Amino acid sequence: MKNQQNTSHHNWFDSLVDEYLDAQRREHRPKTLQAWQGALHHLRRFLSAQGRERLQDITTADLEAWRVELSQRNFAPATLEILGRSARQFFTWLEGQQRLFLNPARDFIVPRPERPARSVLTRGQIEKFLSQPDVNTVHGLRDRALLEILYATGMLARELRGLLCQDVNPESAQVRGARGRKTPLTPEAGRWLERYMESARPKLLQHPSPALWLSRDGSPLIESAMRQAFRRHSLAAGLGIITPDAIRRACAVHRWQNGAHPLELQLLLGHKSPQILGQYLRLGVRELFARPQNQEAQP
Repeated sequence: MKNQQNTSHHNWFDSLVDEYLDAQRREHRPKTLQAWQGALHHLRRFLSAQGRERLQDITTADLEAWRVELSQRNFAPATLEILGRSARQFFTWLEGQQRLFLNPARDFIVPRPERPARSVLTRGQIEKFLSQPDVNTVHGLRDRALLEILYATGMLARELRGLLCQDVNPESAQVRGARGRKTPLTPEAGRWLERYMESARPKLLQHPSPALWLSRDGSPLIESAMRQAFRRHSLAAGLGIITPDAIRRACAVHRWQNGAHPLELQLLLGHKSPQILGQYLRLGVRELFARPQNQEAQP
């Protein structure tokens, strides 16, 4: 009888999880979805052991008990945060889908682990990085335009790679990112984008494709190739390995130091909550105080 109950819980809970993950596939990477799936399956096993057979039977106390059990099993703080946030986002989604009347995760507290402070690339380092591609070649011109747009917009790597030709407009100096968000381009980024679209992309194009960024064989640029380009150019600049996230941080911090309003940064980076911007503002303040007094901020 107990095995039948466990199987019943397994079926209805996993069915909801599968539906939730399917709804997230457009906006999140497979690795992220895989992590969420593992966290929710872990929660399902815990709730099943507690005898929770219906969605409406799950309480905040159950989630707190689950968190205590996880901490007793010596999970790393970062892992605990991922597990807890996965559960909270899942129940919030269920509430939004009107599957729940009372959301048990609404008052579920997910402790944030202390994170080591991350450094921010200076403007000089960014300029050195951006200048690495050989713009006398079609691939170098593509890379220069790609890097310039990332620094100008602070896009997520998946947004940048997934851009279509219809998403960019060099004349109006705008790029349309995820959820239709329009982001202005800097004059420099606009110039390099225009050069790429006029001189390089037509040479890379071997068959009709709406993708903005093309690889050597004319197919859309894949994630591994884009990250290899980042690695190659950052090592050539003597800066170690620079990731798209590092450029995103530099974009936000440099704009804030140049007087951008926090709400402007929120719209630029696509954050739903202005609270997430705190990490960028703290990085900007730290960099300002770390700069030698005789060194003026570059425009």
